[in-house]
Amino acid sequence: MRLKFDGRLYSRAAVDAAAAAFTDWAEFDVKEKGGRIIVAARPVDGPLDEGFSDEFCNHVLGAMRG
Repeated sequence: MRLKFDGRLYSRAAVDAAAAAFTDWAEFDVKEKGGRIIVAARPVDGPLDEGFSDEFCNHVLGAMRG
């Protein structure tokens, strides 16, 4: 799975917090390039659930509030 976040709208800290919260399900590689925060996720055990990316994005949004 690969996700891109606009660095003007989302913080790297929020994306890193989401990645840390989901380590039971995936390994994450987070990079910044061209004003974007790019997340690559590799499942730890079997395929990721259909809604995984939605849940991850929701966590990023929640981390932006805190």
